[in-house]
Amino acid sequence: MNKNINKKPRIFIDKDGNWFQDGIPIAHRWTYLYNNTLLDRDDEGRYFIDEGRGKVYIELEDTPFVIKNIELRKDGLFLILNDETEEKLLSDT
Repeated sequence: MNKNINKKPRIFIDKDGNWFQDGIPIAHRWTYLYNNTLLDRDDEGRYFIDEGRGKVYIELEDTPFVIKNIELRKDGLFLILNDETEEKLLSDT
């Protein structure tokens, strides 16, 4: 019997927003983006993902979200994050 079948993976996000599982980079784009959609924080501020089999806590080198690009558009500046979401930069921030 495989003793590791119920072992939770070690998930780590580095300072550049790259995800790793058990030391191996998560390079598959859709897996990476899916994990980002599952990312949540508990009441103590710890990040985790939960696919329905229990929480897997994330080790962070810094923050899980990183600005990857900035785009100037007619309606303002937009920050492109590592999870491919966009946030408009508000002029009062």
